[in-house]
Amino acid sequence: CARNSEVSWCRFRQVIFEADVSVARKGYIAIDEIQVLSYPCDKSPHFLRLGDVEVNAGQNATFQCIATGRDAVNNKLWLQKRNGEDIPVAHTKNINHRRFAATFKLREVTKNDQDLYRCVTQSERGSGVSNFAQLIVRGTA
Repeated sequence: CARNSEVSWCRFRQVIFEADVSVARKGYIAIDEIQVLSYPCDKSPHFLRLGDVEVNAGQNATFQCIATGRDAVNNKLWLQKRNGEDIPVAHTKNINHRRFAATFKLREVTKNDQDLYRCVTQSERGSGVSNFAQLIVRGTA
């Protein structure tokens, strides 16, 4: 906790909600079941920066997400397309006692698969979401 003169920043929380906005269509957002946990944020999973992936049409594409913490059997991991479609994890591997890698494979991609993707994990310690990375598909298949 940082202290600045008389203010203790430990009492403050910041919550960020993310949404895609469309000019063509107005919509609504519903938010349910928000939890504020009693342990520090550094105990919840955090992803390192996810990079763009570029492949030719018809090839397989692989996203690899690196997260802090150890992978546990009860962790949920998935790759999420910008439209909300979820891709299950292909496999995970503990790198060391502080990090693990999750690999996601998209088979024989086409131009329709070209989009933004992000990694999501959920554990008993909280949830983690990576930045969006772009899948770039070259060619016409």
